[in-house]
Amino acid sequence: MIKVKYETLSNDKFTQALLKLAQAKLTLKAALAIDNMIEEVNKARASITESFKSEVMVKFADLNEDGTVKFGTDGDFNITEDKRDAYIAAMEAFGKTEMELPINKLPVMWVSNAEGLSAVDALALRIFIDMESPEKHLHLV
Repeated sequence: MIKVKYETLSNDKFTQALLKLAQAKLTLKAALAIDNMIEEVNKARASITESFKSEVMVKFADLNEDGTVKFGTDGDFNITEDKRDAYIAAMEAFGKTEMELPINKLPVMWVSNAEGLSAVDALALRIFIDMESPEKHLHLV
């Protein structure tokens, strides 16, 4: 199990890095593990979206007469100015919420030869990589 914050799973850099990793040429074992990881991340994101709607959006969004959330022409929901600061604080707190994903970290050797990953990608993916895996002969400087 991996503990991860909502904000990590919602981060654009994480999403881009995970997509790059998914497109890298890796062993079948690593590819299947990454596919499973992506599936669990997608499930978690769907759950986070539903939680956001019920825990944050309905508390701060302007509502229609029937109690549904009022959306603007840009597709975003509207928040009145008097709720904006409280909404920002609620968003920050929501992002810090942790959840457990039913996956194991990937041994670093499984992904050590993944081409096309940058240092930014590695930083974004670090929570999913086991740097203490048995293959400790890889030295990072």
